[in-house]
Amino acid sequence: EIIFIAFTVLNILGFCMGEIPFIIICVTGLWISNLIFCFVNIKERILYFWLQVTIGVFLIGRPLLNTIENKRWWNVEWLGEDSVYTALLIIAISLWSMHVGALLISCLKAKGKSKAVIKSEPADRKEKREAFRKNMQVISMLMYYATAFFFVIAGFEKVFFVHSHSYLEYYSEFTSHLPGIVPIAASLMNYSLCMFLATFPAKRRTFCALFLFEITAVFDLVVGVRGPIVLHSVFILVYYLLRDFLGDKEKWIGKIEKGLLAVCTPSMLIFMTAYAYIRSGLRVLDANPFNLIKGFFVSQGVTFEVVARGITVQNQLPQRAVRNYTFGSFIDYIVHGRAGQLLFGTEALPSGNNVINGTQSNSLAHNLSYVTRGKEYLQGKGWGSSYVLENYIDFGIAGVVLFSLILGMLLVLFTHLLKKNLLLDTIILVSLLNIFY
Repeated sequence: EIIFIAFTVLNILGFCMGEIPFIIICVTGLWISNLIFCFVNIKERILYFWLQVTIGVFLIGRPLLNTIENKRWWNVEWLGEDSVYTALLIIAISLWSMHVGALLISCLKAKGKSKAVIKSEPADRKEKREAFRKNMQVISMLMYYATAFFFVIAGFEKVFFVHSHSYLEYYSEFTSHLPGIVPIAASLMNYSLCMFLATFPAKRRTFCALFLFEITAVFDLVVGVRGPIVLHSVFILVYYLLRDFLGDKEKWIGKIEKGLLAVCTPSMLIFMTAYAYIRSGLRVLDANPFNLIKGFFVSQGVTFEVVARGITVQNQLPQRAVRNYTFGSFIDYIVHGRAGQLLFGTEALPSGNNVINGTQSNSLAHNLSYVTRGKEYLQGKGWGSSYVLENYIDFGIAGVVLFSLILGMLLVLFTHLLKKNLLLDTIILVSLLNIFY
């Protein structure tokens, strides 16, 4: 905590001075102090650790590398130093708030453990609970493989489309022509998987299910979308670590798994960078593996510039009576989903890049890309989004503080709540997929 306090003070000094390179170093220091906090009790804070990893990749890596190389990367016409300053400020506030939230739960749980009284469960009740768990495991497993079958069908439709079209046309022109049952069933795949995993199945059964889960991400990779396969990989690794840390009888991260991690991690970083060129029809001019790994952090770090760009044009974003980006996907699902269409007479939002999504949806990725890229957006190009930007636009600095505080608390609390209740475990695993995304 001394390191955390020291970098908190340095961040205050840095933002008062206003020197961007020094601020970057201070924010990086605050992020490193969060990582150190994780390693003090990695079993309890493994979920919190992985969120810090994603923050490092998407929000800190690129500006840090550019600063180390002594580039004045923030001094560009379309960005503005004030926007960069604000972007770094809300990232620092988010990191600080997460740490406070995680620390608060850690202290409360430690205090609770010292006062806890272990109660034995009646044998008959334990037997019933175990029988229910086994039955749900079989039901959810069958449901998962059935929904995965429909997901694969939907995946092949995407692949066939891209085979005769370009990567960008997929975003601007693709529309599914499959019967309605296929996308509905496919959308249940992740939920049924999480329900199956919440029953804590044996390692062999789990491996088969998660291997298929990883394979389903290949369809998106083929059409040019890299995010799902990274998301699936992180989720699988986190689940394996959780099973080890929760005291499972089987060894989940053994020599084979460690060897695969050592080989696959740098290979994936290299491939993801090269694939960014391949999907656009370009040649990889620099095949140096170290430069490709560096290129991964530079290319993924464009999210920081998205945050700064969003701050610059926040007043130009579409104005509506009800507009919320933080809970945008949930709002659009309620308002424009089947329930909303029946209750409110609304219409379903179309897929891909179009004027309707660019102006009427609650997706900041679509709204921001439409405002800043115009015709390029309609042709399939776009930015992404980031939770700090969404919180800031919706609720200001107070929103960033509150959302990050709750996020830090939840990610530590989740590890304590697992293996307590099947429904709760399912909700936690589904939440992890969305949080990492």
